[in-house]
Amino acid sequence: MATWAQVVDATRKYACELGPDRWYQLRFEDLVADPESQLQGVCGFLGEEYAPGMTEPRRVAGMAVPARRPGTDAPTACWTPPGTAPGPPD
Repeated sequence: MATWAQVVDATRKYACELGPDRWYQLRFEDLVADPESQLQGVCGFLGEEYAPGMTEPRRVAGMAVPARRPGTDAPTACWTPPGTAPGPPD
């Protein structure tokens, strides 16, 4: 398994090879410090229109994400993969 430093080094190498037209770096701390500006940058890179609601995911999530996905009403401990028999309780 690679260490964090190895992953960062590899990422920087590939970013240089891809170039600015194919690679966009968004740092979490920048997103937290200035979400509007950072999201505008991401949208510009992707060629998408920025919408101010992007900075307020809790406000708009109810419109975009259903309260429950089908098949998720039961507790996850009871879930079994399709085609398998449920096992005895732990």
